[in-house]
Amino acid sequence: IFFGHSPTIPYAQLRRLHRSMKKAATKCSASLLFNNLASNGKHIAYAHGREVIIIPDSTTSFSGHPSVTRVPDKDQSVVQQVRWVAPPDVPTEMLVIASSKSLQMYSADGKHFLYLVPFVRSDDKSGFFRGIAACNAAGTGYVFAGCSNGEICRLPVTGSGEPSFGKYIMHPAQEQCTCVSDLAAASLPGGTGILAVASSGEGGCAAILLMDVVEAEAPKLTATFPSDIGSMCTSLRIRQSLLLCAFSTGQVRMYDLEAKVLTAVMTAHARWINALEVHPSKDTFATASEDAYVGVWRLPEQGGHTIKLVTHYQAQDCTLTGVTFCGGASRDSVGATAYDVDYVMAWGTD
Repeated sequence: IFFGHSPTIPYAQLRRLHRSMKKAATKCSASLLFNNLASNGKHIAYAHGREVIIIPDSTTSFSGHPSVTRVPDKDQSVVQQVRWVAPPDVPTEMLVIASSKSLQMYSADGKHFLYLVPFVRSDDKSGFFRGIAACNAAGTGYVFAGCSNGEICRLPVTGSGEPSFGKYIMHPAQEQCTCVSDLAAASLPGGTGILAVASSGEGGCAAILLMDVVEAEAPKLTATFPSDIGSMCTSLRIRQSLLLCAFSTGQVRMYDLEAKVLTAVMTAHARWINALEVHPSKDTFATASEDAYVGVWRLPEQGGHTIKLVTHYQAQDCTLTGVTFCGGASRDSVGATAYDVDYVMAWGTD
């Protein structure tokens, strides 16, 4: 197992990095939530109270006041997360909004409502959806959403043009799981998928659950990676056979999904990591923390286990809540949101 830490950055370099930051003024602050920023190469979106804010993903957006599209929650409830998904075998990309009362599907630009899944409570306790992922199994696409009561919503999606939605099913993640904080999914050769679940339970017990996704069946638990007592996994992302996990301790952990073992542990930040995102085509990922830094990291080479620092960006006096790769189709910039800040930040990575 590789153990590493983030190196100290000279003060003069941090000042240069801070000055290189660009801003897209939206006049709407991001909510204080995990993973509160998403991009699909055309748009950027984040949750703001009871609505979703969408701006164009282009270099011109970060030079003034971009056009802003507001998508209010259908149930007038608090939005918990927003994310674009494109299940394999379903050519239509969708914007998915997870809120306190429902899971809502929209067209990619957020202008056309497609489908809604209500949050069904089994008791009188309040709850919400959080954690959005998608994969396929035997030619059927699935959208998954985590729930604050420890369940996972599975929604079948098919169609060659306009998406067609099947009957959603609620599955318990695990008997000891009382809450889901994030999800990640990927499609595998052979017509199956894999689902990673960041779960927490009573007494501060938390774990990462690995599940196989099979058509018309509940996801099957195949491995459990326990977390340190008192720590919480805030973000999960999958790149090929690697699972990246960000924690409230400031650590990033990397697991080999084929061998189902921990391969690297890195202290990436001094405080809670609120977001982690993988570049859609490059072997890099980014993290955003409450320590006011965005980190960009390079994934290990084939067969290696060492995560390398590419650069750090400072957002002085900001509580960062989201991170994504943006700047159009090439995604050559890193964007971030912060609580109580009415703009989206961006830095060039080239």
